[in-house]
Amino acid sequence: MNQTFVLVNAIGVILIFLIIWWFFGNKHSVQFVDADQPITIVIKDGMYQPALISTPAGKPIKLQFIREDDNACASSVIFTQLNFSYQLPLNQVVQVLIPPQEPGEIDFTCQAGTYRGKLVIV
Repeated sequence: MNQTFVLVNAIGVILIFLIIWWFFGNKHSVQFVDADQPITIVIKDGMYQPALISTPAGKPIKLQFIREDDNACASSVIFTQLNFSYQLPLNQVVQVLIPPQEPGEIDFTCQAGTYRGKLVIV
């Protein structure tokens, strides 16, 4: 093996780990809220902030999405388990009302699944 071969492979392995960390690393902030107040979720820097939200069961969940990220992937949010999605215009507030839910988890993502968030209903 020559030095070029080793260097190219080392750089490749480092880049693979950086990509995995960027998309799957633990970057999520957590917010615990009372169901009576709206939850503001800002989309910026490649993620939902907060990305993990805990809220009580049996009450409607009021979300406010504000998209600050101009990436096309951030232009919509999809709630697959609830079978609905919303368009998120840049720098505008989009209100989302989720009907009362049983305890469990509801995922929300962009259309490609790179932006990910979760509602934990307790």
